[in-house]
Amino acid sequence: MAYTYKKGINLGGWMNCYEDLTHDYSWHLKTFITEADIDRIASWGADHVRLPFQNSVLNDETYDMMEQCVQWCNSRGLGVILDLHYLDGMTCNPLIKENPLFLPENQALFVRVWQDVSAHMGHHDDGVRYELLNEVTDGIGYLWNQLYPQGVRAIREREKERIIYVGSNRMNEVSCLVELRILEDEHLIYNFHYYAPHAFTHQRAPFDEDMRQFDHAYDYPCFFGDELYAYVRNHPDYVERCPGVLLTHNNRERLEKDLRAASDFVHYTGKPLYCGEFGVIETAEEASAVKWVRDMVDILRKKEIGYCYWCYKVRDFGIVDLQGNVRKPLLPDVLFKD
Repeated sequence: MAYTYKKGINLGGWMNCYEDLTHDYSWHLKTFITEADIDRIASWGADHVRLPFQNSVLNDETYDMMEQCVQWCNSRGLGVILDLHYLDGMTCNPLIKENPLFLPENQALFVRVWQDVSAHMGHHDDGVRYELLNEVTDGIGYLWNQLYPQGVRAIREREKERIIYVGSNRMNEVSCLVELRILEDEHLIYNFHYYAPHAFTHQRAPFDEDMRQFDHAYDYPCFFGDELYAYVRNHPDYVERCPGVLLTHNNRERLEKDLRAASDFVHYTGKPLYCGEFGVIETAEEASAVKWVRDMVDILRKKEIGYCYWCYKVRDFGIVDLQGNVRKPLLPDVLFKD
């Protein structure tokens, strides 16, 4: 499969995770992302966007806006990945062994959602792609491998050649790629996310209890000192939630070591791979974020792994704020300029 959809950005907070942004979803749908935003993303040099949505918002109005977004993007040379970001009933908590996602009624809902999306959006060419489900956590370890082919089959009922992205277990952890069942379908691309080390990319995150309590800022590259180990000693479940946190150095060498799992996946399966999310939180200094992103992008490009930054607007990692003002002006060039 050709190396395309190389450098993108997520439109998080538009058709997913919007509840804290508005009490009027119809107004939010019309104003949060506009044609001017797509113009800006195209001018930065991106070649695609990832459009997260949750099943609860799908109705005629949302599909109309989704269609409008595809037209805006495709007319500017941008592809669109439609990402089922949240399905009613699922949890992303990696400490819950039996995810309600795998209850029969929720598995059936997963299939129905993709039948519905395919019926509405299946007329598009490769300017549109699908991502089956965002950041699955399967504490059993076998159930996602049994469920995701059902989603593929639901789409293949209408669309034999639609490119579909399939993520790894434990919230798309790169080290879990090795566990993924590989289907004999030449139109699948496999997917991981990367936010390591958590104590750097999520430093002082207001939504993260660990990072609120730890309350420590880091530069990049850096050395994780005694303060992190002291926190871990008093909060041992932090290591369960964020494996790999007990490292010493946060630098390019560490990134390359972690991402060998991605290289191994491509080498031993022969399948294409994509990084659907990575990023550094807005509470980090811009200079630190830029250095980390520069290394990450350089590694991914050398491996010919397409990527998509989280995210464009607000949602704690956004390059622009709610009013559309650019908060980290150095990032777009690092992300999108060759």
